[in-house]
Amino acid sequence: MTSSRRSFLLATATVAGTAALAGCGALDGERDSGPEETTPDVRLAALDDGRVRVERGDETSVVDEPHAAVLRDALEASASGSGRPTVALRGRFTLEETVGLPAGLTFDLTGATLAVEGSYDLLSVREVSDVTVLGGTLDGGDQREGERFRAVLAVNRAERLTVAGTTVRNGGYYGLNLYESNDCLLYDVDASDNVRHGIHPGTDTADWGTGNRLVACVCTGNGVDGINDRGTTVPDGVVRNEYLRCTCRDNGENGLTLDGGEASAATVEHVVADQTATDNGRAGIFLKDARAVVVDPTLSDNGGEALQVAAGGDLDLERTAD
Repeated sequence: MTSSRRSFLLATATVAGTAALAGCGALDGERDSGPEETTPDVRLAALDDGRVRVERGDETSVVDEPHAAVLRDALEASASGSGRPTVALRGRFTLEETVGLPAGLTFDLTGATLAVEGSYDLLSVREVSDVTVLGGTLDGGDQREGERFRAVLAVNRAERLTVAGTTVRNGGYYGLNLYESNDCLLYDVDASDNVRHGIHPGTDTADWGTGNRLVACVCTGNGVDGINDRGTTVPDGVVRNEYLRCTCRDNGENGLTLDGGEASAATVEHVVADQTATDNGRAGIFLKDARAVVVDPTLSDNGGEALQVAAGGDLDLERTAD
């Protein structure tokens, strides 16, 4: 990894995110490498016959139970220890219902695929902090198309979440819904082929959704926007999200939408650096009711304007020297 790339990541990651990225090898350019120094409390491996091999310490068993129930048991067992809970999965798991992730969890999905078999959120991170999801594929293929606010990974009022090297696809509405959450880091997330938006970092209420960071995320083939950052803000609030080296390509409408909603009620500021938006149905970047500093974007072959500023939009476009 080049020194400039390492410096960039160290400079842009949150404190919690930096630790997580260092642990998963992202600072060394390794995708889906998993924690290097952490031994999982519980390992689950999905077998071809639908059963699951469970490894906990020196004990190994094979269970024939619904995958969601097996995963919940593993999460509870991991959380009962004295250290940071860590659960690792391998193989393909079909979760019969939504599974919530507990606070402090490191969830290593390297080499795993998790899928739904109905129309419900696959994984939920709700009102907890310091969850890290590493690698793997989350597939919402059986969700009903267009079911409002349905997500593959649903994040609500979480703090210091890190998702690194994970693919989120085929969501019935959103791929990853990052809603009313603070100090979260999405690094190298691939959000593709979701019915509406790939990633939705929504902002709504006081003291929630005030600042999150997306680094090196890729959003392709989504029905509406690659990234849709639209929120209704409250008086005296300050919202600041950062988008660094993300790519939005071949989405139905805009590559990146930044819409402050009721912007007159708050200060909405976004920083967008090295954004690539190409081959989208409408604008490469769409800005409305918010302020954005956009640095060195690559915008081409979009169906509408490369960078569209609508009512209430305040754009500071900067180009640095080569």
